[in-house]
Amino acid sequence: MKRTNNIIVVCFLLTILTICASLVSFSQETKKKRRAWLYNLYCPGCRAYHRINISEVKFNGSYDRPSLDGEIKYWSKNTGRCRFTLEEGIIYYGNDCGHELASESVPVRIGIQMMFPEEE
Repeated sequence: MKRTNNIIVVCFLLTILTICASLVSFSQETKKKRRAWLYNLYCPGCRAYHRINISEVKFNGSYDRPSLDGEIKYWSKNTGRCRFTLEEGIIYYGNDCGHELASESVPVRIGIQMMFPEEE
């Protein structure tokens, strides 16, 4: 009888440990997803929002005068290629953009928004 009780207790404890390990794993995955923020930036040239992965650029933290390091390349269904840099709230378009703002500089009208990526 005591041996049966001991086996039941051991099985119960193993079940609890398995559940705890699963919760820790779930928690770590949730943290990874939270770090996978996207920037959502309205592009007046394409007249659409461009989603920019945070792991690809650095954001200066200013929503009034945003800056992203490096060049952003985007393909739009409407206008084709869009290439730009963003410095102190000004979008500087490349000369090879497929829209009328190619080679132009325009202020950001709608600031950067941060968002979670959609679940796959």
